[in-house]
Amino acid sequence: MHNAVRKEWERQAGETARAFQAFLCYLETRSHKLTAQLTGHPLSRVYHWSTKHKWQARACAYDAYTFEQQRAESNRILHQAVPLALQRLIHLLERGDDLPPQLQVKVADCILRYSWLKGAETAQEAGKEALDPFTANLLQIQQLALEHLRTAKATEGVE
Repeated sequence: MHNAVRKEWERQAGETARAFQAFLCYLETRSHKLTAQLTGHPLSRVYHWSTKHKWQARACAYDAYTFEQQRAESNRILHQAVPLALQRLIHLLERGDDLPPQLQVKVADCILRYSWLKGAETAQEAGKEALDPFTANLLQIQQLALEHLRTAKATEGVE
């Protein structure tokens, strides 16, 4: 690791193996006292290592990293699942399946809200006027849901 930059939660230059092992324990417990008890090192030494090697900042960096990893994984899963759900909903609406009016209103409302948020987000990004496929699907669902709702209301009025 000559020129490689170490991540903050990895063993740092000048950090002994014992100090790093104690840091790993601290990373799990977030307690100096418990770290001292579990590692068998005096509490004063644990505090010394913690200060010298900036354990709290390193633990925060680790938390931020793991949070970002979890967020990225959630987004990956969401982006796989949502298009399938959207396509299924489009199919149901195009087929003319009788969706309960409450569900139609909720779908239309959710899509309107999401479209509004998405529109506000994309307006801040210069040069991005084209709709992404996700937003285009939502707008298609919104249109189909509203048409379905109008048809259902018109049918109720005729009967």
